[in-house]
Amino acid sequence: MKLMKKIVNYIPFLVSAIVCSIFVPNPYSSIKLNQKSNIDIYAPYDIQVKKSASEIKAESLKVISEIYPVFIYEDYSIKNVLNSPLYEFLKEEIQKFAKVGIVSDEDYRFLQNDPAEKIAIYIQGELFEKNKNSILSFSMVYDTIISKLKLIYPDSIEKVKIFLLENIKSNLKFDSRLTNLNRESALKTIDIYKYKIKKGELIVKRDEIVDKEIFEKIKALYQNRNFVFSLLLIIPIFFIWASINFYKKDLSFQNVILLNFSITLFCIVHSFLITFGFSYTFNTLVFFSLLLSFLISKPVCINFATTSSIILGIYYNMDFLVFIWTLLVSIATILLSGMINRRYEIVIIAVIIIPVSIFFQGILRYQIPTLNEIIWITTSVSFSLLLAILMLLVLERFTRLTTKFNLLDIASLEHKLIEMLREKAPGTYNHSINVSILAQEAAEEVGADALLCKVGAYFHDIGKIKNPQYFVENQIGYNPHDELEPEESAKIIIEHVIEGVKLAKKYGLPNGIIDIIRTHHGNTILEPFYKKAIAKNPNIDKKIFQYPGPNPRNKEEGIVMLADAVEAAVRSLKEKDKESIKKIVKTILNTKWEGGYLENTDLKRKDLEKIEEVFIKVLDSIYHPRIAYD
Repeated sequence: MKLMKKIVNYIPFLVSAIVCSIFVPNPYSSIKLNQKSNIDIYAPYDIQVKKSASEIKAESLKVISEIYPVFIYEDYSIKNVLNSPLYEFLKEEIQKFAKVGIVSDEDYRFLQNDPAEKIAIYIQGELFEKNKNSILSFSMVYDTIISKLKLIYPDSIEKVKIFLLENIKSNLKFDSRLTNLNRESALKTIDIYKYKIKKGELIVKRDEIVDKEIFEKIKALYQNRNFVFSLLLIIPIFFIWASINFYKKDLSFQNVILLNFSITLFCIVHSFLITFGFSYTFNTLVFFSLLLSFLISKPVCINFATTSSIILGIYYNMDFLVFIWTLLVSIATILLSGMINRRYEIVIIAVIIIPVSIFFQGILRYQIPTLNEIIWITTSVSFSLLLAILMLLVLERFTRLTTKFNLLDIASLEHKLIEMLREKAPGTYNHSINVSILAQEAAEEVGADALLCKVGAYFHDIGKIKNPQYFVENQIGYNPHDELEPEESAKIIIEHVIEGVKLAKKYGLPNGIIDIIRTHHGNTILEPFYKKAIAKNPNIDKKIFQYPGPNPRNKEEGIVMLADAVEAAVRSLKEKDKESIKKIVKTILNTKWEGGYLENTDLKRKDLEKIEEVFIKVLDSIYHPRIAYD
C-alpha cells in the first residue's frame, strides 16, 4: 500500500517531465539565412555535423571518378596469313588498333557508365593514363576495318570476316579486383562529418550575416538534441526533485499537483518565448517563485526554483549561465518574499530585484548589461510582480486560497465575526484568545504556520454564536443541559462545528480557517453526554455523540485541536497551580496522540514534547495567581 502511494506521488512528476521534454524549443528559431544574427552564438558542447546522404553520394562519386579503372595491356600476335596485299592490309590494320588498345565490348559498356574520365593502363609494370574516350572496343575495331574493306576490297569482305573475328582481340584486360581495392581504399578517406565544432567555438557574432555554412551549424546545434535525448536528461532531474521533497516530507499531494502544474506552465510559456526570440532575461520564474512562496514552504520553493532554472538552462541549449542567473534571481525573490506582510509591499521586491538581476547579469557575463537587457529585466520583473498580485487576489477571491495576506486581513479582533462572538459569547471569546496564544507559541516552536494557527484559533469556535448559553464558558450558574436529554445536548454541542463552517463561508474566510473550524474536535466523542446516555440505554448509537470530523490533516489543525482541548480543560480546573496544569496538559496530549487523532498530521512525538512545554509555560502565565497589593 505504501509502495503504491509512493508511485502515485511520483506520477505527476513523470507527466511533467514528459511535457517539458516535448516542449524543448529551438533556441535559434529567430536566426534566418542571409540575415543578421541578433545574438552571439557559441557551441555549448562538441558537435559533429554529418553530411547528408546526397552530399556523401556526390563526394563518393567524385572520389571514384578520380580513381581510374585499371587495365592490363597484353601483346598478342596475329596468325600466319597468306602473302597477299589483302591480308597484309588486314594485319597492319589490326596491329595499328592493337597498339592503341582494344577492350571487350562488355568492358567498353562499363567504361561508358563509369564516372572516371580516364583509365589506368599497366604496360609491363609501368603505369600510363589514357582518356577513356580514345579507347576502342572490339566491335568498333571490327566495324572500322570492314568499312575500309568495302572501299578497297569490296568483293573480299565475306571471305575475311572469319579471319577478323579470329584475330581482333581485346588486349586491354580490365582488372576489377585492383580497381575495387583502390576505390574502396579511397572511399574510406571520406569524412562523413561536414563540420566539427568544438565546445566554446564562436559560430556567429551578433549582427553578422548568417551564410549557408553558419546556418547549417546553427541548425545542427538544435537537431543534435532530439526528444529522446531531452527525455533522458529531464526525467532524472524531476526524479531527484521529487525525491528531495518526499524525503523531507514537506509536500501534500495538493502541493505536488500545484508545483507540477506550475513548472509545466513555466516550461510551455518559455518554449514559446524562446521560439519567438525572447532573451532569457525576460524571465517568468520571478512570477512563479513569488506566487508559490506565499503558498508553500520556502525550502520547497527553492527546490522548485532550482529545478525550473535547470530546465530553462536546457531550453537555452545547455547554457550554464542562464541556469545560474535564473536561479540567483528566483532565490533572491523567494527570500525577499519573507519580508512582505501586505500586498502593496510587493513593490519593495521590484525595487530590489530589478537592480539585483541587472547586477547578476553583468557579473556572470563579464560585461556591462546592454540597454536592451536592462529593459527586458525591468519589464519581466515588473510584469511578474504585477501578475503575482493579481493572481493572488483572484485565487483568494474565487478559491478561498489561504495566504498570509488574507490571514492578516482577518487577523484583527475587530472582524465582524469576532465582534459578534465577543458580544454574544464573551466566555468563548476569551477562550479563543487564550487558544490563539497557545497555538501561536506552539506553532513557532515546532516550525508550523504560526499566523494560520493564531487566526484559526480566533475563529475556531464562532459556531457557538448561535447557542452560546449551551457552552460552559458562557454559563453563569444555570446549565440548560440539565433539562435536556443527552442526545439533544450532544446535537446542540456538535452543531457549533457545522454552524461555524457555514458562518466562515458566509463571511468569506479562507479554506485554511474553515478547515481548522471543521477539524478542531476531529471525530472525538462527547464523553460526558455519551456516558449519561448509556446509563439509560446501553445500546444507544455511539455515533450520535461523535463530532463529524475529519481529524486534523496538518500541523496547524493538530495544534489548534490540542490548544483548544487543553485551554478548556485548564479553564475548568478549580486549582490552577503549575502541577495541576502540567498534569492535565500531559494527559490530554497523550490521549489525543494515543487515540490516533493526530496520525494524519506531520506532528511527531518529539513535537508533542515541545508543545507540552510551551502549553505549560503559557497556561501558567495566564492563570498564575496575582498578588493582592491592598
